[in-house]
Formats: sequence, structure tokens, C-alpha cells
Amino acid sequence: MSTFVIFGGQHLIANIIILVAAIGFPVLVKRYASNRVKNVSAMLMGATLATSKIAEMAYGLNQGYPFQYMLPLHLCDVAAFTTAIMLFNRNFVLYGVSYFWALAGTLQALVTPALDQAYPHPDFLFFFGTHGLVIVGVVFATVVFPMRPRSRSILH
Repeated sequence: MSTFVIFGGQHLIANIIILVAAIGFPVLVKRYASNRVKNVSAMLMGATLATSKIAEMAYGLNQGYPFQYMLPLHLCDVAAFTTAIMLFNRNFVLYGVSYFWALAGTLQALVTPALDQAYPHPDFLFFFGTHGLVIVGVVFATVVFPMRPRSRSILH
């Protein structure tokens, strides 16, 4: 496996795919999908996000990564679970938390990833997959449902 290069081709391609998905998917669903399809899409995204995060932790433990490395203590780990739950039940408190964490933390992580392995290593796929789904999920909730952060959301 090769080493990940920040701002290299794989990094840029992964971020372009996430950007296209974050804009294109919510716009297409809002414009062409029924309410049932919108709800199912949100639940599938939430389930995929939670499953991916759990699978990432299981993979890390299986590979012998230190246990403390696998604990969901990073902001993006928690944002993945709050976004997944928010997509299931559209809770405005979780939306506000996910919205600000996605914009503040997850976007920063995508621009400056702490990643050693390049594509197709599972670490690369888990990193960009889960971080990308957090962004897509928050944009989806904002565009499709439409949920908006409230002035008091910043207090959560």
C-alpha cells in the first residue's frame, strides 16, 4: 500500500467526490423524490454512517490498533453518531450540533486529514467515507427537510 499524500491526487479526488455528493444528492432528492423516498434516503444514510463508524472501530481492533485509538473521542466520531441519529429522527438539537460540528470540525478534517494510508486501504475508505457522509447528511437535512440552525443552536 502507498502512503497518503496531503493535497495529492487521491486527496483532491476524494474531496471532489464528497463535494459533488453533498450538493448533487440533496438537490436531486429534493427536486424529484417523494416524501417516502426522502425519509428512506435519510434513514439509509444514517444507518450507513453508524454502521461504517462501528465497522471502522471493529476493523481497528482486529488490526491491533491501540484501544484508546479506537474510542470515539474525536469530534468527528461523535459528529458521525449525532448526524446518524439526527437523520433517523430529525431532532433539531442534534441537527444544530451536527451542523456546527460538520462545518467546524469535519470540513477541517477533510482539508487536513490525519491519515497515513492511501487508497484503497480501509483506513482511507473509512476516513473519507464517514467524514463525507457527515457532510452529505447535514447538507441533506438542510436542503431536503429543510432544517436550519436556530440562534440558540450554538448553545447546544
